[in-house]
Amino acid sequence: MFHDSWELCPHTAEMWTPLTVLLLTYRLCAAGAGAHDIPLESAIGAGPERLRAVEQRLSQLSAHLAQLDGRLEARLAQRADGEWRPEDCAAVQQRHRLSGTYTVYPPTCGNGGGIRVYCDMETDGGGWTVISRRDDVPHHQDFNLNWQSYKWGFGNLSAEFWMGNEYLNLMTSLDQVQLRVDLKDWENGTAYATYTPFSVGTEEQKYVLKLGND
Repeated sequence: MFHDSWELCPHTAEMWTPLTVLLLTYRLCAAGAGAHDIPLESAIGAGPERLRAVEQRLSQLSAHLAQLDGRLEARLAQRADGEWRPEDCAAVQQRHRLSGTYTVYPPTCGNGGGIRVYCDMETDGGGWTVISRRDDVPHHQDFNLNWQSYKWGFGNLSAEFWMGNEYLNLMTSLDQVQLRVDLKDWENGTAYATYTPFSVGTEEQKYVLKLGND
């Protein structure tokens, strides 16, 4: 199992590939699902390609429901915790020390809404926002999905997921961000690398990945 960890300046992320675990971190921003509807009833009795389309749509809906759940929980938390609105997992760490799911309020969100994220409070001092994870789990998330799926994110925050390229663009467009990549092999050997600055372009730019000052 390889584990790559990417961190955006004060934040982090995790992403895992079949033999790798890829950690990516960044501050997230709420946005609409923006996915194309696929009528499920038309997929009954369809071939593998149609069934794959249904699986993609279900994955998109799962990610969108997680966002809605985060917004609801955020409103309830505000009533119980005053006006505390952490921008990212680094801010969450000021009050919470355990890794888990939290709601953050990135300043780049135009509507001031919150987004449900997974915070890693252990890696390199903690305070990382995990944006993707692939791991050796019983029911693997399919990562061979379409453009819209990667644009808005998919999967389950408690298992395998991708948070979305649109959010990466929003989170890396304001502040200078550092990317940290951590690797872990099957024998528990580890290595890491950092890149500053790190950013992801807009959809018009095909979400191009930019590392360093090149």
